[in-house]
Amino acid sequence: MPIPFIVIGGLAVVAGWSLKEWLFPQAGMMSVEGRGMTPEQTAGYNEALRSKDPIHLRALAASYRMMGFAQEAALLEKRARLRELPPDVRRARRDAFRKAMSSIQIEGLEKFANALEQEGCTDAAIAIRERVESLRSIHPKT
Repeated sequence: MPIPFIVIGGLAVVAGWSLKEWLFPQAGMMSVEGRGMTPEQTAGYNEALRSKDPIHLRALAASYRMMGFAQEAALLEKRARLRELPPDVRRARRDAFRKAMSSIQIEGLEKFANALEQEGCTDAAIAIRERVESLRSIHPKT
């Protein structure tokens, strides 16, 4: 009795998948869909975002870029640049954040949050957006 073509094709796919996993172990770390990070990668990425060491951040960015996570790598590189800013620039940015947190200009706060996010200041952008939501709950649009 001949072996059905579908069985042979299925075995070839499984063998090819195993070979790919053996040759390219980093690709095997991706989720089944091949689009997102595994829970371990997500935890590592979130931990990396809290890092203060720009050299470590750049190394992690290169690693994430090699695994195919270009957006995450770009954010880690932005964070590294932020960590390298001179103290006077960091102080001025901190003052601008404090002023924004006391503002009631919703449109301006939204623009500021977008600018912060594009520069890699995700925590500050989240805080500003929370401020915007609290202002909207107090002063809803008519």
